[in-house]
Amino acid sequence: MLRASPPAKDGAGDLPARLLRVGRDATRPTDIRLEALAALDTGLAIVDAEVFALLRDSLAVTQPVPVRLAAAAVVERATFDRAQLQALTAILRTSGPLELPRLLPAFDHGSDESLGLEMLAALAEAKGRSNVRAEVLRPRLAKYPESVRARGEALLLTWRADAAREAKRLDELL
Repeated sequence: MLRASPPAKDGAGDLPARLLRVGRDATRPTDIRLEALAALDTGLAIVDAEVFALLRDSLAVTQPVPVRLAAAAVVERATFDRAQLQALTAILRTSGPLELPRLLPAFDHGSDESLGLEMLAALAEAKGRSNVRAEVLRPRLAKYPESVRARGEALLLTWRADAAREAKRLDELL
């Protein structure tokens, strides 16, 4: 709701600071905190340990779907350091089809081979991998070395073959 509201004419300059305060306020409900962080126009340029813990915990498979989606909306526009991106690779494995594509833009800021390969290994095992399309994955891999891009293409081929087998199986059942 807050994201859909037009900015106020007066006092709009301190709105990002207020949203950050709400997002970091552990006494507030998780959904309110996530909504405040998602409402930041430019996303989070720096994700501190406390906010990262909130996002990580909110993306857990045990959380309700609306909470996971709200956390994914924050992750989608945030900038993470390398250690945080590595931690996000573990989250990719358990992410569902609704939130997984929204987590991938976080990896736009990575570029080293080992991180790219970890991300792809996690995607290969991810529950929600069926919702990751080539046009979503390929741009994420653009800054990574050729070895990562090649592994990404191989993964996409595997997914295409899996989808074709599933389609054939469904046709046979029908």
